[in-house]
Amino acid sequence: VYISLEQELNYLKAYIDLERLKQAESFDYGISVDPQIDPQATQIPNMVLQPYIENAIKHGIKQATGRGRLTITFNHYPGKRLLECIIEDNGPGIEYTRQHRAATAMSLSQSMSITDKRIQTLNQLSPGTEPIRLQVVDKSHENRETGETGTKIIIHFPV
Repeated sequence: VYISLEQELNYLKAYIDLERLKQAESFDYGISVDPQIDPQATQIPNMVLQPYIENAIKHGIKQATGRGRLTITFNHYPGKRLLECIIEDNGPGIEYTRQHRAATAMSLSQSMSITDKRIQTLNQLSPGTEPIRLQVVDKSHENRETGETGTKIIIHFPV
């Protein structure tokens, strides 16, 4: 159920590169890992991040005005024994997608629901530890004055 962050990063890069090829390289991406994190030693549950990255590409970036952008950032908070992953896109935002694209929103809701259930199951399998936490943010609400759009997924993993 758990794999090294290094393995997960390799899988994610391969997946993103394939999606870029399918979309004629219509978007750029970047992955940054806090230097305090040892990707070989850090363990995370597999197949939790990929569905959110897929949603960012297929439902966010694909709808972006201009060139698409995907960023994935890993931060480490040793005092809290926490690994944070932030997945951001520059699409129209999750609320816009839900309101204006019924079929897309249904697919979006279904994949997020399945992954949410997986996170709940992982949390139930590890009682007594900090749970995996998920937050979905529509960036247009955070950045009203700048007009920036997109979706930000924040996932906290106990480490």
